[in-house]
Amino acid sequence: MTAPRLIANARMYSVTPEAASAWTALFHHISAAADVPLDVIEHPFPLHVSDLWKRDDLACAFMCGWPWVRGGARHIPVAAPVPADAGRPVYWSDIVVSTGHPAQSLHDLAGARAGYTLLDSQSGFSAFRQHLIKLGDAAPEFSAIVGPLTTPRRSIEAVAEGRADVAPIDSYAHALLRRHLPALTGRVRVLARTAPTPIPMLVASPGADPAITARLRAALLALRDKSLLQPLALLGFTDPLPREDYMQMEHRARAAESAGIHDLGEFLTAGLPP
Repeated sequence: MTAPRLIANARMYSVTPEAASAWTALFHHISAAADVPLDVIEHPFPLHVSDLWKRDDLACAFMCGWPWVRGGARHIPVAAPVPADAGRPVYWSDIVVSTGHPAQSLHDLAGARAGYTLLDSQSGFSAFRQHLIKLGDAAPEFSAIVGPLTTPRRSIEAVAEGRADVAPIDSYAHALLRRHLPALTGRVRVLARTAPTPIPMLVASPGADPAITARLRAALLALRDKSLLQPLALLGFTDPLPREDYMQMEHRARAAESAGIHDLGEFLTAGLPP
């Protein structure tokens, strides 16, 4: 019987055709180094990334840590990327406005239109929500919520084109967009940054063969080829941070939801709930 084909996918960070090609080259290298045949597939917008995570043939695909723990941490961690600008397997949200926007801080955004990517996104929603909660009574009251914008690139485009005034952007996706699409990223600037959290990791399906996962993990952790890493703004890969670190995202989300803050609608002109 022929063994089922396994797939690799970097939908979350295939932010441009150039980045997608770089991920394909990296996955082909890992496939050969681990002696694990992989089909590198596309799963582009407007397909839902959550549908990708439901597949039972995942061997190496990016998954956001918040839905990972919210779903019971069933997917098998393979490895985590180490972005060059972070130096460790973490990321944050760059809260961006257009280069021409007069705001000097989040306090200046009263009446602004706030964008978000997806309500199950840590960097594109939950981190921004937590940042606003920390501001308390000083949190700006928005005039409208724009979204779901689905991807970091579409969120930057919304701000650059004036359809939203502010939006949170996955910092690693932002770094890739700066590398491969500077004409777009040059139209926005970072107004604030959220606290770092564990970065999305490469995972395998819950029923993945542990031996295959171990070979892929070893190949990723051994990767040093700068011709593969530099186009992806990476230093390399490492073991994912402990599950407890990822759980902190879920604890903060539950605290927000217990306080009645389920989406950004609570930050419309009525302000924070009492």
